Amino acid sequence: MLHTNNQIIKHKVGLLNLSEELQNVSKACKVMGVSRDTFYRYQELASTGNIDALINQSRRTPNFKNRVDEQTEQAVIDFAIQYPAYGQHRTSNELRQIGIFVSPQTNGICERFHKTILQEFYQITFRKKLYSSLEELQFDLDDWLKFYNTVRTHQGKVCNGRTPFATLLDGKHIWAEKNLAQFNLTALSKHW
Repeated sequence: MLHTNNQIIKHKVGLLNLSEELQNVSKACKVMGVSRDTFYRYQELASTGNIDALINQSRRTPNFKNRVDEQTEQAVIDFAIQYPAYGQHRTSNELRQIGIFVSPQTNGICERFHKTILQEFYQITFRKKLYSSLEELQFDLDDWLKFYNTVRTHQGKVCNGRTPFATLLDGKHIWAEKNLAQFNLTALSKHW
């Protein structure tokens, strides 16, 4: 039986203990909602004898550009451990109530795009057609993406009923006007 007070890995340890108690990995995984592959990965990490090996070790190089100060970061970590079901927005709002200001941003545009692909392409195409190859599916997806960008109108605050391609072209026109105006101002200021 493994024991830990570390809230971050408590559920991993609980899974390992449950499988030992039930003497059945499949049942333990089903109860905890975890795949058997994940279980065996946890088991392998714990077998080193160091339970802290269950803490996720990221191989990515950290990006410190947008990092908040250590005090704020610790407050967010403590709050997330205490209230793990709260999302980013609620956590930000709750912390603001006690004078800690953070803005965890979500990737809403990408998430919405993925939902649109699911609802308007995959769910429809898989009802109509059986694919014999990944290349065939990719071909149809590429066609749908052309439709999405050049024919399908969008209701987002930037597109306002235009297609993304039309929005891009309009944006290039506006950018060119601003760039030309900036160039003219710079030329005038040098001349004077």
